[in-house]
Amino acid sequence: MPVLDWVVASTEGLDQYRELLRGLSLYFIVLAPTLEVSLQRDSRRADKHLGERFGYLDEQMRKYLSDVGLWVDSGDLTPEETVDRIVAGRDRALV
Repeated sequence: MPVLDWVVASTEGLDQYRELLRGLSLYFIVLAPTLEVSLQRDSRRADKHLGERFGYLDEQMRKYLSDVGLWVDSGDLTPEETVDRIVAGRDRALV
């Protein structure tokens, strides 16, 4: 199954993907740790720091897209646990 890793911050953006991928199954999954956790993780990166620049997207996405697809608060999860949550919630992710 192909995976597109991109920020979709509005219903309009999601609708564009729905149109472009019409006829295909589209799963919308948001890894959604709290903004604080995201900023902590970002500060530990060695190569680049983008949290402060794009932190506003957290509020925007929660406001406009929180009832769409599968949202996983991965703040306290290992990568393996995150994958398990995604697999278990796959049906909710279908848009």
